[in-house]
Amino acid sequence: MVSKISKFYCRNLFQPDIIKQLANIEDFAILGSFSEILLATKKYDEIITLLAPRPANLVNNEQKQESKFIYFYRYNLSVAYNNTGKLSLDEEQLLRILKDRPNDSASSSYSLFNIYLLNEMATATKNLIKNAPTDIKILTAMSFNLAEIAEAKLNLINQDNLSKDSQEQFRCFQYIAKYNQYSAAEKIVNEENLKDE
Repeated sequence: MVSKISKFYCRNLFQPDIIKQLANIEDFAILGSFSEILLATKKYDEIITLLAPRPANLVNNEQKQESKFIYFYRYNLSVAYNNTGKLSLDEEQLLRILKDRPNDSASSSYSLFNIYLLNEMATATKNLIKNAPTDIKILTAMSFNLAEIAEAKLNLINQDNLSKDSQEQFRCFQYIAKYNQYSAAEKIVNEENLKDE
């Protein structure tokens, strides 16, 4: 019920007024929740208007309850920047998440990895992989050479440690690993079977 009411008030008619009213609020739970609704409705510019003025002052302390809300706050702002093509600002938020919450950053690592690859930033990509959690390190390293993806390498990864995005990449790599195990002739025969899966 609350979700339906929130979505009703997030329609274009109400958004400017709500964003103005929230402009001075320092409650990160409210800001994080409202930005989640805007994110679900793909209102990226509105998320930036709402959240961008504050993040420089945010300090994340894992002992505080507001820590998880600051994480979502930063992550939602990062997604908004990414979807509006502001990749340097996206990178800035993701790097802050990695610094503030190193144990809860698989999704941020994956997003940064994609930014670096898109911008052909090889050194930054290699440094990110070197410092990433082991499961992300294995997964992202395989992205450089799809022909070398194999089930043996995938079996080294604990899927429970992966973010949703990384789990989707893992599932894609499972199909690639199956494809890679076939000889050239078998690849032609089994290509349709893999598509059916």
